[in-house]
Amino acid sequence: QVAAITTASMTALTTDQIVALTTNQAAALSSAQVAGLSTNAIVALQTDDVAALKTSAIAGLSTAQATALTSDQLIALTTTQAATLSSTQVSTLATASLAAMETADIASLKTSAIAGLSTGQMAALTTDQIGALKTAQIVALSTNALANGLTTDQVIALSTQQLAALSTTQITSLSTAQLVAMETGDFATLKTSHIASLKTAQIASLTTDQIVALTTMQVAALSSSQTNALTTDQAVALQTADIVALKTAAIAGFSTNAIAALTTDQIHALTTVQIHALTTAQQDALTTDQIGALVSLTPIVLDLNGDGQINTLSRENGVVFDLAADGSPVQTGWTTGGDGLLALDRNGDGAINDGSELFGSGTTLANGAKAATGYAAMAELDSNGDGVINGADSSFGKLSVWVDGNADGVSQTGELKSMADLQITQLNLDVVDGSGSNNGNIVGLQSTYGTADGATHKAADVWFSVGQPADLRGSVSSLVSAMSSFTSGAAGGGNAPKLDAGAALNGGNVAANVAGMAGALSQFDSNGKPLGNAEALAATEQKHRLNALSSSSSNGFLASPTK
Repeated sequence: QVAAITTASMTALTTDQIVALTTNQAAALSSAQVAGLSTNAIVALQTDDVAALKTSAIAGLSTAQATALTSDQLIALTTTQAATLSSTQVSTLATASLAAMETADIASLKTSAIAGLSTGQMAALTTDQIGALKTAQIVALSTNALANGLTTDQVIALSTQQLAALSTTQITSLSTAQLVAMETGDFATLKTSHIASLKTAQIASLTTDQIVALTTMQVAALSSSQTNALTTDQAVALQTADIVALKTAAIAGFSTNAIAALTTDQIHALTTVQIHALTTAQQDALTTDQIGALVSLTPIVLDLNGDGQINTLSRENGVVFDLAADGSPVQTGWTTGGDGLLALDRNGDGAINDGSELFGSGTTLANGAKAATGYAAMAELDSNGDGVINGADSSFGKLSVWVDGNADGVSQTGELKSMADLQITQLNLDVVDGSGSNNGNIVGLQSTYGTADGATHKAADVWFSVGQPADLRGSVSSLVSAMSSFTSGAAGGGNAPKLDAGAALNGGNVAANVAGMAGALSQFDSNGKPLGNAEALAATEQKHRLNALSSSSSNGFLASPTK
């Protein structure tokens, strides 16, 4: 009988008659019959009757009827019924009614219905409802609803899977407040494409905890404009592994303030390629402590063999040398025999003792700071400011080139060449970008130098790859090498003290004893432990004692002259 009621008759039903319907009768109503009900009649339907309506009847509700549904009636909807609601029907629901829907019903809504949510409806959803949304529904959310409707509490309620499902367009639509509200665990799950799409204002708004939470892959996705937006606090929050992951363009994007704020651990983490990517302004911003922490250290190298190349030895095949001039020798890349290091024997001892007597990271400038590049160190010698260092500059004649032919890191007699020796007439300071890597070292800024024959040759600021400060054994090895180069008649440098003790003290034995000392030192490791057979070492020690006592003519007194 109910099924036979015409739509015109349905319109005439009173609210009391609607209330009197049983659930079976409500279930028998067709979509056309329900569509004929007035909004008052719709409101009069009891919750059990609403739950009994056919899905086709629910789908057939007009926008006015859907708008008329009470919160209790919406709660009464089954998930199957809720799934039939159209985007037009959902868009008309009151915010209070929408917020009243059960989470299962919200999760059953069509993606088109979700896409149609207004900003007010979006904001009205409870955190439980937000958490219940499927990833497909999340993807369907409009950027307007997200940007202007999503509350910070709702952002917190989003799961890692939901956040990961967002498109890059949706991510970029988020306000800075919404982005900051993301939990660190959720933030770390964002795709690299999400990170790469963030606007500079969004990047600048991130908390330091969120910066710390970034994965190395996410950091690797940062662009130069994004790193330029980082605050000093954010830059300092980057972990060392993240620093290594940064692209060279991203490194070059850092502001000078951010560069100056980096910790020495972060600076030490920079690769040689990244160091090479630093701009001139960034290099100038480096502090002395930061320069000392670089894993690459730079001196100026001259191409002496005319092959047009700056050739280097890898760190592993290099030398142990105090390139930073901080008292800590390091295993470092080095020049090959065909090239030389520009040098200035500042203490006049006839030797190049450390990086302070080269031109680079170990050079102390007039202001007390360490030079960021070799050319910054050279520029201080250009007394007339004409862009070249030549005979018109007072220090030109004092310059030399260290040609370490045996690549042992120890300057010896004959290895220091004057400008006149090499017929070098001027050193040019007009630099250009370098040519890249050479055996793990970076050939950085480049210029030229001129010789008396009118030819020009290549010069470069080479960033040698360096290791940790040398251990005792490495230092002993250098000492052994230096001691072995001495004789009773000559020293390693022109003005260095000789070992000639005079005939009265048997100078020949002095040299022999020095060689013996060098041999003995080489038999011990960095911890002072013998490297060879203990008995043999003991015998060697006894032999040196006997040698020292064997001749009265080799004895002498340690004395201090008095007035």
